[in-house]
Amino acid sequence: MEELRGIVYVSSATVDFSMEELQELADKAAAANKKLGVTGYLYFEDKSFFQYIEGPKDVVQSLMNHISKDTRHKVVNVITSDSLPDRYFPSWNMRHLTKPALVKVKMENVIIEYIDSLSKMGLQKIEGSKINIWNMINKLSKMQLQLSGIYQ
Repeated sequence: MEELRGIVYVSSATVDFSMEELQELADKAAAANKKLGVTGYLYFEDKSFFQYIEGPKDVVQSLMNHISKDTRHKVVNVITSDSLPDRYFPSWNMRHLTKPALVKVKMENVIIEYIDSLSKMGLQKIEGSKINIWNMINKLSKMQLQLSGIYQ
């Protein structure tokens, strides 16, 4: 079995995105990710992206390198897992999470706080925060069914 890796990153948009453009971005990413065997989600708030991707180690790293080169945003922080025993979001090729959906499962403040704290930390090492971030990813993964129901 191929080793899995997860990557969480925060970036700042360098262009303005409409809701339609964000959904189009997520739809294109979902189609590409399905072919690559990558899953995860994308959240956008106040010109900041918070994205989680997971999949085969080399594929996820290559995808992150590609994402980092996209001029529509500037990556300000990246946290990579050593390895994952299983996927957190096996059925989400790229779910575009919205604030109203997160409000319904009482997770909106958690993600917004992470975006804010990771943006302030920049690209420096943040070893102490890694555990909290992976705990948040785990908590959100347990709410997948609730979130999936909201989007149907």
